Amino acid sequence: MQVSRRADVFREMLARMGSVDRVELTTVTDEALTRMSEVRTYLADLEDPSGEAAGVVVVFDLALESWTTGLEGFVQHLLAVADGDGTLGRADLLLDDLLDLRAGDRLYAEAVAALASADVTQPVSSMPDVRFLPEGYPIAPAAQTVLAQAAVDGSPLALNPALVIEQVTTVPEWVLDTEGALVLDASEELVVRVVVTNAGNAASDATGVSTELVGGDGSAQSAIVEVAALAAGAKTTVTFEPLAVTPGRSYSLVVRLELAPGEGDSDGNSRTLAFRVNEGTVTSTTTESG
Repeated sequence: MQVSRRADVFREMLARMGSVDRVELTTVTDEALTRMSEVRTYLADLEDPSGEAAGVVVVFDLALESWTTGLEGFVQHLLAVADGDGTLGRADLLLDDLLDLRAGDRLYAEAVAALASADVTQPVSSMPDVRFLPEGYPIAPAAQTVLAQAAVDGSPLALNPALVIEQVTTVPEWVLDTEGALVLDASEELVVRVVVTNAGNAASDATGVSTELVGGDGSAQSAIVEVAALAAGAKTTVTFEPLAVTPGRSYSLVVRLELAPGEGDSDGNSRTLAFRVNEGTVTSTTTESG
């Protein structure tokens, strides 16, 4: 049942390989490979079955071996092409991987048929269907198509860092007023903090994030801080030196993240925020003499 569920997920993914990214491909195949390894270990630890049952176990293990070989090669060759290694004969290798998956499907079907006719206690519920390839899947043309999709520029299977600005916060902390505008408590300085996340599937190089603060009086201040290299999925917070602000004045803050080579501009690379700094509270005292 565990292998069947992973096979269903792989088969569904195979139908939309043109839009599948590297993370999904490796996650789906790694989960299937892990489950099959566990099942093969379980079969190896069984007490030696006798008679017809022994033959069923052998065929089932052959199916698991064939699926494992096919999945490992499928991932290896697709990612190699996505990373620019278009070695001659890669299509033939991927064709062999798909043939291994089909062979595993057929061996498993034979094991199920052999179990059904064997003189052994039958399972309470029928054996699940396990197929890594859809029925009638066109293996030869599919191998060419999938490789071509992996090789195109910008393929989601390629290694690609993607730095984005996840959050911008300040000290003092800005809040929304009754009209939905950002406001700060009265202050003469503002500290900006920016959370940068690598939403891609590869480590990023060090880059920079900049701020530009423009006041309603035309004043402008700018700064840039380095963002260290980030592993895929990692995040970091950078803090800028305090910026001078004036109570009662409106400002526009622009935060920009430098683009990585080949990365296109997007909403995730910049933020523009308008806010105002509240006036200071005026206090008065009354003496006994009035």
